This record gives sequence, C-alpha cells and structure tokens, in this order.
Amino acid sequence: MRRYHFVEGLARNWEGVEIQQHTLTKKFKSYPTPFSSRKGAADAFDILFKRHRGSIILVSYSSNSLPTLDEMVSLLSKHKSRVEVLPVDYKYSFGNQAHKVGTNKNTVQEYLFIGY
Repeated sequence: MRRYHFVEGLARNWEGVEIQQHTLTKKFKSYPTPFSSRKGAADAFDILFKRHRGSIILVSYSSNSLPTLDEMVSLLSKHKSRVEVLPVDYKYSFGNQAHKVGTNKNTVQEYLFIGY
C-alpha cells in the first residue's frame, strides 16, 4: 500500500493521517489495513467484490502484487459471471533510488481485471 499513500489518504478523507514532513514525498505513517498481509488482502478483495457484485468491477493490479493473477481471477469469479484480464506492459518510473532505475524490478505487467 505504500505506493498509494496519496490514494489511501484520500480514501480516509485525510482523517487521522499523520504526514511525515521529513520525507521527500510527504508519506504518512503506515497504518495497518487488511491489505497488509496476503490473507488479509484476499479476504478484503472478497468482501469488496461481494459488496459490489451488482456493478461492473474494474481493478488495476500489478503482477508483482499479492494475491496473484490466478487468485484475483478466482476471487472475482465468485461474484461475477464473466471475468476478463487485460495485461499491459508497464514500467514504474517513481522512486528515489537512481541506481535502481532500469532494473527488472520496476518492469511489470499491470493487469486490468474486469468483472461483469
């Protein structure tokens, strides 16, 4: 969740968020969420998909994340009759460690999961 600190803060309506002023990107203190563990993330996605089972669901998710591609398809398939996955080659360009730019660790596939 660390890459999405702005989105996470926005989702919290910035309530109770302690900004770390000493950081270059103004991160905020790490707060425990269900997405902090593999099992917790799978359970949280399951609850989220169930809550929105009457809607078309679109999730953008990185290939270097957990749950895996197959696990995400399985979770979404529990609540949607059709699931499509569109892989998109992607290279992360953020970071503050110049010596790591261009390494294989920032080259991933971004999966667009579409459930309907």
